[in-house]
Amino acid sequence: MNQTSNGLTAHFSSPSDPATYSIQSYDTTFYTLSQFSGNYLFDNKIVRDKLQISFSQPLSNITLTFATAEYYGAGHVDEPSIMKVTTYLYNNGGNKMIGSNTAQGIVTDNIFPQGTLSFSTQKSFNFVEIEMLPQQPGGTDFLIDNVVVTTAP
Repeated sequence: MNQTSNGLTAHFSSPSDPATYSIQSYDTTFYTLSQFSGNYLFDNKIVRDKLQISFSQPLSNITLTFATAEYYGAGHVDEPSIMKVTTYLYNNGGNKMIGSNTAQGIVTDNIFPQGTLSFSTQKSFNFVEIEMLPQQPGGTDFLIDNVVVTTAP
């Protein structure tokens, strides 16, 4: 699936299946997510999947809102799962990892832990991979919204 804004195109996919993620909202999932702004990417499968986003221009920054699909408290997870973004520069068939960052959601009165994941660098990147790191017990799915990027100078 592609999204274009201000001349920048983002292509969203997953290495496990191109149709792993879909666009959903409160009206389709009934999830109350206070940090989300309407439509969001939703993992359609119950297994742990990675989300990959390739961009048509080099970037220097990416920030996104996430929720991890897991329940907190007795009988559930003791600590919200950790989300990770890894950035790469792809060109002429080669690739180079630029860097990564992690973040953990905060449990509030919402249904799932939510947080912000970001990466900023002076080097440019044009491909990101977003994943939930394995933990026991832990969630297997995540949702994202509000993907904001800065193009590289």
